[in-house]
Amino acid sequence: MDEGMIAICEALKSNSTLEALYLRNCSIKTEGIKVLAEAIKLNRTLTDLAISCNSLGKNNAKVLGDALRRNTTLVSFDLSSNEIANDGVISISEALKTNSLLTHLKLDNNKIKHGGAKGVSELLKVSRSLKYLELGMNNIGKKGAAAISEALKVNSTLEQLSIGENNIGDKGAIAIGKAIRINKGLKELYLYENNIGDKGAIAIAEALTCNTTLVKLDFELNEIGNKGIEALSKSSINIIY
Repeated sequence: MDEGMIAICEALKSNSTLEALYLRNCSIKTEGIKVLAEAIKLNRTLTDLAISCNSLGKNNAKVLGDALRRNTTLVSFDLSSNEIANDGVISISEALKTNSLLTHLKLDNNKIKHGGAKGVSELLKVSRSLKYLELGMNNIGKKGAAAISEALKVNSTLEQLSIGENNIGDKGAIAIGKAIRINKGLKELYLYENNIGDKGAIAIAEALTCNTTLVKLDFELNEIGNKGIEALSKSSINIIY
């Protein structure tokens, strides 16, 4: 694929019309990422880039991060299923701190743990453009959820957050609940398959009484019992159990 990538990216450097480029599951290797990074630095029309399912790893993520620091056009970036891990997501998050246009960021299924979630939280604290963030199918745990919670307390632009399948448990849900009490921008929150029980569900339910923006909450495939369901059922928003 690298020969094809080189040809595509050479054209991309001078192209003045292309707005979207989808390179999902293309077996892109290191040389291909290098030429793509150079093209991203120079291109002035591309707004939507998807390079998911390429097993890029953390080093290639760092290369992309360096390119993103100089890009001024991307609005949507899909980097899901690329095994970038903590170091990779920290590089991407640091690079995007100076971006004022990006609204959609997909980082799901990337072997991210709480250290990487901390990097994403630092991005959320300063971002004024990001509206949709997907972090599902990682393993940020309760510490990662706590880090994201701190960012949500000061971020007012994020509208949709997915942190399903992250093993955040009750303690993580309680931390997210504290943020929901304060946050004024989030509209949709996905917490599915997180080993959340009654304690976490009740904490979220109590937080919802103080929140005026959330309209959808996904709690599917958790471990919520009757007490948690009873507490959540008092809310008027759309809750999926």
